[in-house]
Amino acid sequence: MTTTQGSGHLEFLRALEQQRAAYAASLAGRISGMELLWKAVCARTADADDLARLERCAHSLAGSGAVFGHDSLSARARGLERELHRIVERGSPGEGEAANVGAAIAALRRCL
Repeated sequence: MTTTQGSGHLEFLRALEQQRAAYAASLAGRISGMELLWKAVCARTADADDLARLERCAHSLAGSGAVFGHDSLSARARGLERELHRIVERGSPGEGEAANVGAAIAALRRCL
């Protein structure tokens, strides 16, 4: 490997580490946003598409968490996504589901 190739590799690794750090720094805000959406859904003050938006947030965290090495977060987000998908199909959460989703979002927060 030439010096130029080695330098390019190091630059790539630095850029990747910066992306990982930026991702990790964004997680608390993303999860807070999910908590607010869920509270609005439970209070019946959410916009019509907020439940589907919450499902997309969980889907995004499930995929991106795995990419950036947050395997536990990814697994918990995937479970949350499945739970939300069932709720989205019906349009609103049942009593037990509301508690399950709240607990799943709290579990995401504990992954930080």
